[in-house]
Amino acid sequence: MVKILFYPICVIVSLIVLANTFSVALQGSNPETAIWLNPLNVDARLKLVSKKIRQKDFSKSSELNETIQTGRKYAPINARLISLDGIYHEKIGSNSKAQELFSTALAILPTEYQALIYRFRYLFKKQEYVKALDIVNIVSKRWPEKQNTFTSFIPLIVLDKAGFKHTSMLFASSRQLRILIITALVRNPATISLAVQLVQNWDSGDENSYWNLGNFITRKLLKGKRYSEANLAFRSFLNAEQQANYQFIYNGNFANTSLKNQFDWTIRRQVGVVHNYKNKKIDINNAVQKPYLEIRFSGKPIQYRNVTQMLKLAPGNYNLILSYFAKKLRTPKPIKASVYCIEPSKLLATYTFDPEVKTDKLSNTPFTVPARECDIAQVYLHTEFVAKSWRNRFSGILGINNISIEQAVN
Repeated sequence: MVKILFYPICVIVSLIVLANTFSVALQGSNPETAIWLNPLNVDARLKLVSKKIRQKDFSKSSELNETIQTGRKYAPINARLISLDGIYHEKIGSNSKAQELFSTALAILPTEYQALIYRFRYLFKKQEYVKALDIVNIVSKRWPEKQNTFTSFIPLIVLDKAGFKHTSMLFASSRQLRILIITALVRNPATISLAVQLVQNWDSGDENSYWNLGNFITRKLLKGKRYSEANLAFRSFLNAEQQANYQFIYNGNFANTSLKNQFDWTIRRQVGVVHNYKNKKIDINNAVQKPYLEIRFSGKPIQYRNVTQMLKLAPGNYNLILSYFAKKLRTPKPIKASVYCIEPSKLLATYTFDPEVKTDKLSNTPFTVPARECDIAQVYLHTEFVAKSWRNRFSGILGINNISIEQAVN
């Protein structure tokens, strides 16, 4: 008797297992059939609802609503299904109900992505920027690849006083999120100054971290050919001591360490030449030292154009002033210092270093920046093209005490 009763139970269980197996297999390609085979298959229900709710010809459907509500009876705390219920209600115009459902979903699962995104859009529209930024923080940390979702919203948030304050506080400890914010702000001319101010607010005394963000801003602006804004941003990042060492050329006396910014000295490494910031004594007791840039050539053939700095010069008359010395300097072609207009391309001034100078020499080369014809310029050290041959070797030392540009006195 027991065997007779046990047999149909085994058949029923087997059928249930088989139905569930087929339901799982079909939930991706045919979720309707998967639900028919197993009404408890929540994943199939989620796929079906997601598919229908995103159709271009979506319309209010009692059948779709019934599918959602039935699913919620079987899985009452499934946050994703509750989110889909919220999306459904938003699409049919029940916004308050939708927000209630999104909040419920997030109470169950704080990282429910769809609920977070729909809540963010709602809060942004309501100008509740502080709460919206909290969602940006959650999503960006949990899904870094989704950060760009917020790029177009950030400038408007940061323009708000409360939004700016919360941005400054919330993202202070995350380099990745700081870059997200700064990237969004430098795209908009109206928010560049806010990007600079945020970097200054985030300054924790870590010089590298501070200038990494500062350099990021100037690179973005230069890449977009926004030269005046890039130069202004660079100036804004300088402290009082650095400001004192900047007229038209920054750090022309090589007294400060490199900021690794295009408006500071960019020194390209190359086999055959070594550049070092050094000090030399200028009194017998070695009490006073004078900084300089030592360019030491090691007797190898090279093509030299290794020291550059970008400049922003207004139209007018100027003097390129150089102080330098040489020690056993031998080059196949003379080393020169030039000022060059990048856009449009135009050479403004060139000075040829004297390799025979053993004590400090001062030179003065006048030049003119034409009106409306030089958006951005560059000063650089270089030689004319020379073939890389062992007959064309560079050796000796060129020491640069100072490179400066001064406005000519009429």
